[in-house]
Amino acid sequence: MDTPRFTPEKRTAIDGKQWWCVYDTQRHCWSTYLCHGKYKTRKACQLAIDYANQIK
Repeated sequence: MDTPRFTPEKRTAIDGKQWWCVYDTQRHCWSTYLCHGKYKTRKACQLAIDYANQIK
């Protein structure tokens, strides 16, 4: 099965807070797309990924 390009991953900020951010598995780095941000929950992050994939 084909792996998805964007996946939600937990990331820790400098101040120690943890956020769910979008990881780009093709480029092996955090997503730089402006439509992707930081999210409090994994579900919210996945919804943002799904929404961005729909509007392409």
